[in-house]
Amino acid sequence: MVKGNYIGADLIADFLISKEIDTVFGVIGSANAYIFDSIVKKGYTKIIYMHHEQSVVMAAGAYYRSSGKMPAAIVTAGGGAVNAITGVVCNWADSVPCLVIAGQENSKYVTEHNHLRMYGTQGYNAVKMVQGITKFATCITNVKSLLSNLEEAYHICLSGRPGPVWLDIPSDIQGSKLNNVELESFSKPDPRVYDFKLDEVIDLLRNAKRPVILGGHGIKLSNSILKFKTLVNKLQIPNTLRTKGKAIPAQLPVGLCPVEKPPRPLPTAEVSVTSCLA
Repeated sequence: MVKGNYIGADLIADFLISKEIDTVFGVIGSANAYIFDSIVKKGYTKIIYMHHEQSVVMAAGAYYRSSGKMPAAIVTAGGGAVNAITGVVCNWADSVPCLVIAGQENSKYVTEHNHLRMYGTQGYNAVKMVQGITKFATCITNVKSLLSNLEEAYHICLSGRPGPVWLDIPSDIQGSKLNNVELESFSKPDPRVYDFKLDEVIDLLRNAKRPVILGGHGIKLSNSILKFKTLVNKLQIPNTLRTKGKAIPAQLPVGLCPVEKPPRPLPTAEVSVTSCLA
């Protein structure tokens, strides 16, 4: 339970601090001004102001690629949310985690105008637009669920195969006072158990005459560069890297030229190990 003159936007800013998100990218607008104001007042998270929402989300993705730190992107409602979609697709395609926080019209309009094409002045159903290119997307219409949705989005964003998540937060939710409000909590689900048939892979490699290892971006995303290099050094199998795998340090033994096209069975390879790495 929160006491004092504390609003939803303050909770968002404190959430960023709790997750050590020290850099956000954004374009300010009428539907997200509360969030920017609270971040500045807290003084922890640095705001990098961009001139277009597409660049906001792409810059956030580039920040993660270069630093390994979780980024956030903050955009406004309507056209701002529309502009951000290209950046979301970019991060979705490359499995790059990014917390996208989008402003939205007053929750009253989201509820009362949900049968119309537009909400209020410039709002629209952004969640429906991005559901196919995010791991999690929702519009928060009750301030009680603000913290739990932030926690859930963050968890999903980084769990398993990373990817972008999207939170639509109406302006009145950002500005709502949380005095004596009982906030809902989020409970992490049990970790997913993967059933990899490693024995079959090992048998194939042992019996293969022309095996090839094709490494991709997933090696870096899973912090497995050292494991990959150890595997290649031990097996002494010819290997090559996808375009996104070029970030992996070179000097791998028995290397081949990088592969620019999508992974497919290499024409001269009897066994190509790709699916677990690409």
